[in-house]
Amino acid sequence: MGRPSGCLFFLRAPQRGAPTDTIEFDMHYPYIQRCLELAENGRGKVSPNPLVGCVIVKGGAVITEGWHEAFGESHAETAALRKAGDLARGATLYVNLEPCRHKGKQPPCTDAIIRAGITTVVFGARDPRNGGLEVLKFGPAFAPLGASAGKGLEVIGPVMEAECRRLNRGFFSLIEQKRPWVTVKKAMRKDGTITGKITDEEQDRWAHSHLRATHDAILVGAGTVVADDPSLNVRHGTMTSHPRRIILGLEVIGPVMEAECRRLNRGFFSLIEQKRPWVTIKKAMRKDGTITGKITDEEQDHWTHTHLRAKHDAILVGAGTVVADDPSLNVRHGTMTSHPRRIILDPHRKLSKESLVLSDADAERTLVIQEKLPIPELLQKLKEEGITSLLVEGGKGVWRSFEESGCIDEEVLLLGN
Repeated sequence: MGRPSGCLFFLRAPQRGAPTDTIEFDMHYPYIQRCLELAENGRGKVSPNPLVGCVIVKGGAVITEGWHEAFGESHAETAALRKAGDLARGATLYVNLEPCRHKGKQPPCTDAIIRAGITTVVFGARDPRNGGLEVLKFGPAFAPLGASAGKGLEVIGPVMEAECRRLNRGFFSLIEQKRPWVTVKKAMRKDGTITGKITDEEQDRWAHSHLRATHDAILVGAGTVVADDPSLNVRHGTMTSHPRRIILGLEVIGPVMEAECRRLNRGFFSLIEQKRPWVTIKKAMRKDGTITGKITDEEQDHWTHTHLRAKHDAILVGAGTVVADDPSLNVRHGTMTSHPRRIILDPHRKLSKESLVLSDADAERTLVIQEKLPIPELLQKLKEEGITSLLVEGGKGVWRSFEESGCIDEEVLLLGN
């Protein structure tokens, strides 16, 4: 499919090698052209390696064909030679890029060609990375792996050099210009405007099959993404993989509502910045300072469960609170489907096995600390347990221990009548 009407094509980079017109090369054109067609089978799979196809001919007939199928896998020449087997001896090998002489993920192609008994190699374009023509021409003395054949091969080329270089323009650009090949595609109306839908179906199909499908990546600015929300893929042709998508100039704004966002993850930030869980201490007392018996009302209880317990990884109390009140220490209001862990400080081993926290269905989420640990060490132990935020609900003794440690991030006081 040629370029559609309304498509202007400007080639700004100089093209090395012009189409070859000498009569002696005419017989080679169909085979090099076939190499180019075979090479296309690797499109989207071999980069940054070049696209390479290979045809082996003997007695005027094609014996076998091959191509570089994927990065890291067999090169086109070795793939074709493997299929040809002994029939390759005395045959002519056609390839669109000079066979390599270096060892990378695959062994040198020159070694495989000489060992197979190929007598003539016809190539499309030179390999700028120090290719293997000298090895092929002058024999095994130049072969890095010490090939076993005797004399050099007949080497013909370049043939259809411009076409072969264009197929691998990205590969050549990386080596010769030290950067990727860049094609700029512009779409505009005759009056110069570029808003809204501009191209027709024929132009779209050509842009996909001849531009997008033949490049490793597509680049647009953030404005195009915001305005059009494009897929930036290949929707026409036979491509099974798509180019990478590069977006320039994404505007980054922020922080926005930073305090709220940090508060949501206060446990996460505390582990990183303070090296310990976030600690909220909740006190409930009457206006006269007493803390025995039921203190809070229903509204306060509801708020405590939904805004404190439900938003912490664990609840901590002393054994005295468990002995006196036998609390469940769970979340009884709201939509929580899982409950915080229960941490009980019991250095004097007062806790009864019949306590709810040790005998109910969630007993496995109760952690009893029987050592008398300094609060910083206790918090490190809880950090190792995966706890990022801790709600302290203990009595006055527990409150005092945390206050003296300086390890309180937030204090909530509920006053009862």
